[in-house]
Amino acid sequence: ISAFDDRVSSMRVCPNNDQAKCGPGATAPPPSSGGGGSPPPSGGGSQPSSPPPSQGPPPPPAQDPRPAEPDPAAPPPAPPAPTCAGSQLQIGPLTARATCFRRDGDSFVAGGQVRIGGMDLLAGPGGQVRLNTRSLEVSASGPVQLKVGSFVLYKRAFTWKLGGTFTFDVERGVKLRGLPLTGKAALSLDGATRTLKVALTVSLPSVLGGVTGDTSIRVAPDGVAVADVKVTAGSARLGRFELRDLSLAYASPSRGVHHFDGAATIVLPAPASPTVAAGLGFGVGDSYFRVAGSVNGLNKPLSTGVFLQRIRFEVQVNPIKLSGGLGLSAGPRVLGKEAVSIDGDFTYEQGPPDKYTVSGSGKLVDVEVGSGTMTYQTDGKLDISAKVKIERYGIGFSGEITGWVDGSRAFNVQGSGSAKLGPATQGAEAVVSSVGIAACRRGFGPDVGFGYAWGRDPEIFASSCGIGPWIAQRPGGARAAQAGRFATFGIAPGTDVAAFSAVGVDRPPRIRVEGPRGEVIATTPADPAAAVDDGRVLLFQHPESKTTYAAVKGAAAGTYKLVLENDSAPATVLRAASSLPAPVVRAFVRGRGRDRRLSWSLRPQRGQRVTFYEQGPDTRRRLVVTRARRGRIRFTVPDGRPGRRQIVAEVSQDGRRLLFLPGRNERTVIVPGARPGLRANVTVRGLTSTGRRGPRGRDSTRAPR
Repeated sequence: ISAFDDRVSSMRVCPNNDQAKCGPGATAPPPSSGGGGSPPPSGGGSQPSSPPPSQGPPPPPAQDPRPAEPDPAAPPPAPPAPTCAGSQLQIGPLTARATCFRRDGDSFVAGGQVRIGGMDLLAGPGGQVRLNTRSLEVSASGPVQLKVGSFVLYKRAFTWKLGGTFTFDVERGVKLRGLPLTGKAALSLDGATRTLKVALTVSLPSVLGGVTGDTSIRVAPDGVAVADVKVTAGSARLGRFELRDLSLAYASPSRGVHHFDGAATIVLPAPASPTVAAGLGFGVGDSYFRVAGSVNGLNKPLSTGVFLQRIRFEVQVNPIKLSGGLGLSAGPRVLGKEAVSIDGDFTYEQGPPDKYTVSGSGKLVDVEVGSGTMTYQTDGKLDISAKVKIERYGIGFSGEITGWVDGSRAFNVQGSGSAKLGPATQGAEAVVSSVGIAACRRGFGPDVGFGYAWGRDPEIFASSCGIGPWIAQRPGGARAAQAGRFATFGIAPGTDVAAFSAVGVDRPPRIRVEGPRGEVIATTPADPAAAVDDGRVLLFQHPESKTTYAAVKGAAAGTYKLVLENDSAPATVLRAASSLPAPVVRAFVRGRGRDRRLSWSLRPQRGQRVTFYEQGPDTRRRLVVTRARRGRIRFTVPDGRPGRRQIVAEVSQDGRRLLFLPGRNERTVIVPGARPGLRANVTVRGLTSTGRRGPRGRDSTRAPR
């Protein structure tokens, strides 16, 4: 109907079921035809008239001019048909499409499916999507789903201005490449590329500590790109390992299983928390998981005095186990070198305390270690066992040694094997420490050996075998006729071994040892390569040092004479030394629980120092260093695995040497910890960067009081 007649105010609306009540009344004129007809009379209403009798019964009465009440049973009138403004429109840089957009003021409204730049809004019954092209605002009311690709991310009403970010809670149960989406998502527009970006949070596998990672997907006008999904996380956990700066990328699935590979920074369990770069990968729903890496030249501290130099590793899960290759160094620097170093395969065991065990080759300062094992625990305990072969100037030791490293302060490894002293080779004990190297023959014959401090030449029958400092005399005596041919030495009662040596000018001298009653105890054989080794006396020549050595086991007290034979080469010095008595240390632990007391007593000796350690299955720590005859301290037992703990006494004799490497322009060295009034003999020696040594300089000084 294109037009309505406006003369209807006089019409009465009668119910269809009660037409008789209306009576006669006026009738609406017929609509005018387009072809003519009589126009209605003026006045706006029709005048009532009586029809002629011949036309039938009289007309019904005139209608009531008041509007009739609506019939409640009648159906509602149909709404006017909507006007469709089109199926596509532009909102900012994005194109929107729908079956029909209806204009509503400055906005356009649509139902059903609306696609905006590759994102779908699905309006259910009673829901609608409204786009305001002026304010660039997208809103949804009623049941509307926000869908990206195959992911329904949101199902409620919202309003989003294209210039800002729409943040919402992601629907539960949605997974991206096998990783569950969780938390909030953020929808934003990149106007330059006309693409949408949806920032998401995903739950990483439980093996990584149940943390979440950040990712995003790109929504292009022609669809959604999810093949290049990348996940980042600030920190995750792998057992006791911390993973930082985690970055993963989706890899091609294997047999339909989603895989992610990438990199992370792994923090090794240790007091100093060293970090190394690592590769990381995992599968979602299968057993694939790996963490691996390889880094050299780290020099990163694990704890005080223990450094990580190299690492090559892989991580196994269920249970967590780290294995690969590792290089460690520890202890004080000696001659500018790492005191203890080892490089080889290693395993990691989760504690507490955590434990690293390295098996391979290494060095003890400048001594090659053919095969050895170093075990480092994160509570600071570091133990060593190794096979060594030491040889200097024709004397040496080969065997197995074990020991410890006390941070950057000291180290000590010792064990048993065989000693080479000139032509004689026999069972022996040896020690390699921060002081130097020494080996001592044991069993048949005198308990004698050799030793040298780092940076010095070897000495036979050194103090490491219990032989005290050498008593040296220039060759001579009371008799002028035999001046330069002999020397006498007093040996105290209870001496286990008396040792003698004669240093020649150009070759080892031939000597004779006479006892307190004038008896000849030993004589150098005529053959320089021969030796005396009869169970009581050991005598041999050492051409490299131009020295002849003799040792007497069970030496009686009295005056001994060291005599040069008539055909002997001249000697520059004659020396003697006596064994020191074995150390005697007694200790007791009292108390209960964690509160304990350590009491000790010892037989004091000049130059002796005793260090007490607490040692258990997974701990080693220093308690006290003392020279006192008696003493007592309190200590608290630390945490650790159950097991027997021991108090170990480490006895050192004649102290240890300190090496200082001052800078190029430094002329002063300060030795900390010296007691007031302590007198020190100082040896100064230049050392080049290649290890070449210069001449020695000696002086003495005293600590200020």
